[in-house]
Amino acid sequence: NAPLLQRLEHALQSMDEAAIFTIHGFCQRALADRPFTSGQAFELELVGDDEALVSEVIQDYWRGFVASDQCSPELAAYLERIGDSPKGYMDLLKRSISKPMARLQWPADIDDLSYPDENSHQQQFAQAKAIWLSDRQAIADTLDRSLADLNRQTYNPNSLAIATEAWDQYFTASSPTALAFFDEKIALLSRKKLDNRTKKGSQAPKHPFFDCAQALIEQLDIKERALQRSRFRLLRHMLAWSTEALRQGRKQRRQISFDEMLLNLYQALEAQHADDLSASLVTKYPAALIDEFQDTDPLQFKIFSSIYRHSQHPVFFVGDPKQAIYRFRNADLNTYLRARDQATNIYHLVENQRSNKGLIDAVNKIFSANRQSFMLPGLDFHPVTMGSKPRARFLDRDTSQLDCNIWMLPGSRPESDEALVVKACATMQSAKACAAEIARLIRDAQRGLVTIGARPLAPGDIAVLVRTHSQGDRIKKALAALHISSIELAQESVFRSVDASELERILLSIQQPANRSLLWAALATEIIGLDAAAIEHLSQNDSSSISYVERFYMYRDLWQQEGFGLMFRRFLEREDVASRLLVRQDGERRLTNLLHLGELLHEASQVHDTRLALLDWLQKQSSEDRQRDNTQLRLESDRNLVQIMTIHKSKGLEFPVVFCPFLWDASAGMKQGSEEVLAFEEGKNGTVLRFISQHEAGEELDALKKQIAIDTAAETVRLHYVALTRAVYRCYLIAGCYLGSDKRPSPSESTTSMLNWLVAGNGTSPQAWLFDKARQQDPQTLQHITHAWQDLASSAQSCIRISSLPSAETASVFPMDQGFCELAETPDPPKISRSWLMTSFSAMTRQHESRVKDRDETSADLRVLDGAGDCDILRFPRGPQAGICLHQIFEAIAFDKPEAWPGLIQA
Repeated sequence: NAPLLQRLEHALQSMDEAAIFTIHGFCQRALADRPFTSGQAFELELVGDDEALVSEVIQDYWRGFVASDQCSPELAAYLERIGDSPKGYMDLLKRSISKPMARLQWPADIDDLSYPDENSHQQQFAQAKAIWLSDRQAIADTLDRSLADLNRQTYNPNSLAIATEAWDQYFTASSPTALAFFDEKIALLSRKKLDNRTKKGSQAPKHPFFDCAQALIEQLDIKERALQRSRFRLLRHMLAWSTEALRQGRKQRRQISFDEMLLNLYQALEAQHADDLSASLVTKYPAALIDEFQDTDPLQFKIFSSIYRHSQHPVFFVGDPKQAIYRFRNADLNTYLRARDQATNIYHLVENQRSNKGLIDAVNKIFSANRQSFMLPGLDFHPVTMGSKPRARFLDRDTSQLDCNIWMLPGSRPESDEALVVKACATMQSAKACAAEIARLIRDAQRGLVTIGARPLAPGDIAVLVRTHSQGDRIKKALAALHISSIELAQESVFRSVDASELERILLSIQQPANRSLLWAALATEIIGLDAAAIEHLSQNDSSSISYVERFYMYRDLWQQEGFGLMFRRFLEREDVASRLLVRQDGERRLTNLLHLGELLHEASQVHDTRLALLDWLQKQSSEDRQRDNTQLRLESDRNLVQIMTIHKSKGLEFPVVFCPFLWDASAGMKQGSEEVLAFEEGKNGTVLRFISQHEAGEELDALKKQIAIDTAAETVRLHYVALTRAVYRCYLIAGCYLGSDKRPSPSESTTSMLNWLVAGNGTSPQAWLFDKARQQDPQTLQHITHAWQDLASSAQSCIRISSLPSAETASVFPMDQGFCELAETPDPPKISRSWLMTSFSAMTRQHESRVKDRDETSADLRVLDGAGDCDILRFPRGPQAGICLHQIFEAIAFDKPEAWPGLIQA
């Protein structure tokens, strides 16, 4: 169809005229272009990070409603005991405003205002105290005689001694509520605990005190529940008050945040007269294509649904739900699945344009081994084929390696007589094995034995994908041990680095140079580099240490007079920091971090202009959980080095060779946050933030926690999919089982690994795989997993090779050739003759001084001035009055009579 082809060609040629936005850019444009229709104020400042305002709002709330008469003494004591703080409230507020479409679900009894009778509690306390003081020894003897009838794990001489001492201390308090501050073993003397821990067929010990202790504990439990309800009411009020205060604060500052911008557009589209706004947007953008839709959150989807719901114009959602891995950024896979259910047409890409055929076949095999590999309903795996994109040929003269190489941990192969190793050992061996194979690839590439097309494989062609920064650091050290340089692309904050901690110690010492303890702590850092013997010598010899004290006084004065930036540069030069750090294996990383920290501190010093304020800011950054773009670790080098990065960072990228050394770790990423607030999907009702009481229990809550754990495990599977699809030519994967630890040498944890789930979980439900303790502890489970991996390789012999994890003895661990050469003096650069050229008068005058020689031919006999005099032009005041003075002088003087100038100037 010639007209359609012509239309498509024209569209491709005009693609650069398309309106291409980020979601925030689109919302900003929509609000700015139609301020009257959207109700948006003019000239708002877009604030990417409103952390300061959020902190200010929370501090105001804390002062006004917590640390004030608004809060009862009982509630204030309870909040202090459980560790409530402005930071915790700030984290809760940020979590709430990051999910504006979420429904907050509080405990059902939150509005129960009942409170236990204080007089009754005091009488119970007095009665129990009287019995304890009179019968303490008899109570202890009764328990000692009954030890044989009680559970030995719970009741033993040590635990009873702790409980007895706790009751002694409790009865010295004036308030019965002090019981909450003691060790939980204090409850060992309560009637209910004794009855529950008495052996079958035996009689529980008897004494009136045990009943009194039970009554006190029950009364305290009633009071604790009442205080917790009061706290939840406080949190509910805090979220409502702070959200409105944030809105008003931004309004007063004429600012708008990214999250608020999306919410404002959605509210404008849902307002009473929103049809005009949506119609104008449809007119300007008659078609919409939303890429990476699997990472969309509910609010973003509702915005586009509101714009196009009444139109017949096309809207395309493009995304791969198998790569939905940004839940921590509020991306919501359920939003994608709901949108897919509403779509008129659904299309699947069936060709992979990245990887070669062997890798594609291997991934197809791995993710097809389990019919419910991605765990969630509606998320199925569809095998793909190799696309038509031309690829250079990858050649490795070591013919034992295939496109997908799977190394099994010790004891994870059916024919192996090796024993399973503990997780720490498995981690170390995995890192060393990967480093050794990388060394082999690089060394063989330098000899022309490993090539991509006509060129040798380069270090930058190799990527190691990890889950956490600590895993990346382990790989980096293993590579450094083999003299292989690498760069780590991490999303960690530089304030979490050891360099931030050391710099803080140094700055604290500069702030207080006379404090010898702070000085020794600063000198012991790797930035300054004194060892224990040197510091011991300084501590015993004042004449030697005084030079450091004087230097630190000099740094402090420089900081005070010239600012942090100049002081920091002088410190780096005077202490020769760069030379000291760069001799280390991780020297480039350490120096990059230090310079990055200096830059951030210099920037912050413009706001926090005193030394104490800047130090306080640094300490807060180090303890802050949030990671901002400008604090993420920077690249330490742009050389062609082996790349280490998190799986999240690798999404959308491709690498010729990929190593996945730690996907076998079942615990990585599976830890849940605080259980006080659970985020979950409630069918068509969307996201719910549920606040959990400490005393809340039941099957419904257990089922909810299990579903959240399954959602987390499903995201881990999707992370595995992203990692295994980054390679173009070759992928190395380490798999298998391991023991939890030396103290608990059980493979149970590894039998819940999501990597093992992919090949051995077929026929097992996600609930059974994760929570069935009998399955995890059954020896047959371990055998089933090891045979499943072997069966996988047998069914894909052309693309998957399974072998034992290379050991340190058999692996190639020789450093690659360095190509050392003798150092020679750098020759002078050739002189460029300045002959005829076209220029301008301005350029000639500007470059007048640049034509002089770059060195003195003769030494001039110049007198060095002791200091600038009062007539120095640099001391001439600035400002409008100075300008007027100069103008009047130039108007009055005669330029050909210099002898008259002093008089005119004085006049």
